[in-house]
Amino acid sequence: MGSLGTGRKEKYIILQKIFLDQEWDTAQKTPELHFHVHEQQVEGLLLFAERMRWPHINELRDYAEDIYGNLHSGQQIPFDIYDWLFGLMLPGKWMSFKIMAALVLCTPSISAELGSALYYDSGLSLQRQSYWRIWTGLGHVLGCMPEVISLGGWISPGPPIEFIPPLPTETVMRPQYIRLKAQRVTPIEYIPDKEDGVISVRSHYDRYKTTQMQPDEDLEAYLTDIKDEDKWVIPEPPICELSTCTLLSIRLKKLPLDIKFGCPEGPQGSQ
Repeated sequence: MGSLGTGRKEKYIILQKIFLDQEWDTAQKTPELHFHVHEQQVEGLLLFAERMRWPHINELRDYAEDIYGNLHSGQQIPFDIYDWLFGLMLPGKWMSFKIMAALVLCTPSISAELGSALYYDSGLSLQRQSYWRIWTGLGHVLGCMPEVISLGGWISPGPPIEFIPPLPTETVMRPQYIRLKAQRVTPIEYIPDKEDGVISVRSHYDRYKTTQMQPDEDLEAYLTDIKDEDKWVIPEPPICELSTCTLLSIRLKKLPLDIKFGCPEGPQGSQ
């Protein structure tokens, strides 16, 4: 085969490029999206729902198992479900947001009313139970309760929600997202008084500094006190309560914004 001239060679490259680009021309064509992890993602979503005791598990399973076929048949699905089926999400708070969004959007009975949450740290209130992010105030409190499951950045099942003052009945019964705002509370150290049994409270207690030798203290007396076991305070184990308590509901009250502690995104209390 003889060599091509410079002009003919350039023309040959241009024609070859045009010919090859025809395979990728999407004009008047319907693109199809194929992904290899959708089965794994659906299985993970169903496992998450089972562990978190999702009340609409049968409805979720029927929808999620057919969603890939529905997508290729031309049906439209929300973008958050795309992200979950593709596995396109960052770890941490965004993964937690996407898995709950996919859980809600794959449950047709509540997806039209709820949609996706506006904030990644919003909790979800259903008629008989609630779901909360683990690092929120309610997540810290409810996480220690028996039979509470922590998975994927969420805890469940939480008690149902009640509002103060009560909301209209139709508002209370329907599912809704709830975002909580709370100020940080300084840890408090409770120290029992050995003599009179009174519990003193110190908000800024430093155990290390209080056990150090003071500038005006004698070294020999300090070492003698440290070695004297009669001056040690032995912690007492918690008392075993005979009665049992059950948390029936969570009561929320909307409070006005406090400029010193509130955040600019919204007021304290429920939203």
